[in-house]
Amino acid sequence: MGLKEWDIEVITDLFNERDQALILGTPLSSRQEEDIRYWHKEGNSHYSVESAFRLIQELQGAWVSSVNSGFCRSLWNLKIPPKVKNFLWRVCSGYLPTKIALKMKHVPVSVICPLCNRYEETTLHCLVKCGFTQWCFKEVGVVTNVDNSTIFVGWLEMLMGQHTNSMISRIGMLLWSIWKVRNMVVWQDTYLHVDEVVRTIHLTLDQWIEAQEFFFVPSVNGLHTMDGKELWTKPDQQTIKINLDAALFDADNSFGYGFNARDHTSRLIDARAVCQRGRTSAELAEAIAFKEALSWIKVKQ
Repeated sequence: MGLKEWDIEVITDLFNERDQALILGTPLSSRQEEDIRYWHKEGNSHYSVESAFRLIQELQGAWVSSVNSGFCRSLWNLKIPPKVKNFLWRVCSGYLPTKIALKMKHVPVSVICPLCNRYEETTLHCLVKCGFTQWCFKEVGVVTNVDNSTIFVGWLEMLMGQHTNSMISRIGMLLWSIWKVRNMVVWQDTYLHVDEVVRTIHLTLDQWIEAQEFFFVPSVNGLHTMDGKELWTKPDQQTIKINLDAALFDADNSFGYGFNARDHTSRLIDARAVCQRGRTSAELAEAIAFKEALSWIKVKQ
């Protein structure tokens, strides 16, 4: 103990002759210091999940140059919902279950893209090269010229160097929405128009950002100047306050409306929520909610 030499008895008991020779041939440090655990992926020697994640990506052959360039950090710092960040991470890590990926894992599926029904569905095709996808990108003002040698991570990293963080956030939302539309086609046989997809990503992202800033989720009917700044206040003594709202669900060809009534103590007196099939405007949906609230008042009088 404390001697700077190998314990030959232990080495002889545990290792074969080849390994014994290699170990005994390794020079020992002359410094009188105890051995410590050192995580070589961090400068301070302490283990971190972030550095372990980078190591896994390097061992899998993914993101090597991107991690070094700060691509990974830039991706996680985008101002987009966490589920969209998680989706982008899965795509960049090669975990997206496209038709080609499923086929490689011996899942008996057709490899044809469900959005265009022409080409094999790879990650790059589905999210960048597909005709439907390119129309979506054209609507948001992004050029998607790529060749067969392009990989998705390299393409996304290139875009992040060409556009502002605000635009990259919308591109991330669009990629997530395209995959969502793709799944609607596969599992529900439901198709959305390009205009609907683009309008939805702008609205969803704007609402999410507004909610982060004001801790309030505004109406999905559209953003207005004062959305997110409203604070509910109690009504006067012996009076009732009714709040109402409506929402449009274009993907399901339906709309909903509802209202709630509270007294001056904030006690909930009654609440209604209705969902109906069909398409309508935001103004008409809110008008219906207003009518239902008036009918409720009439019944209660």
